[in-house]
Amino acid sequence: MIREKNITIKCDFGGKYQEVRNHPMAIKEDKISSRLNNCPFEIYGKKVDGKWRFVVNVPNHNHPASPLEEHPMHQCLDETQFGSVIALTQASARPHTVLSSLLQKDPDTAASSQNISNS
Repeated sequence: MIREKNITIKCDFGGKYQEVRNHPMAIKEDKISSRLNNCPFEIYGKKVDGKWRFVVNVPNHNHPASPLEEHPMHQCLDETQFGSVIALTQASARPHTVLSSLLQKDPDTAASSQNISNS
């Protein structure tokens, strides 16, 4: 039996960037950016009598809505796209060429060259 736990849902932009420049491998000249802006939005969920109950603890965001394609969850490749990436990468295609191929097959894909490099 799976034990259900309470959950907290937060904004993708919630939290603060943690500085890692004190790390021995960090290069001090690196320009560092982060999506995080300490957005306070938070929803708390708890299962009561077999049903989920949600309470919005903090309803406000400290930023405007961002386009869906900017969220990492929407940039994931499906199995077909991933297979194409593997095949084209093995054929020595560069990430921007692979991305062009994916966009020709599916213009609505939100993948980026970085997603392809990371695959």
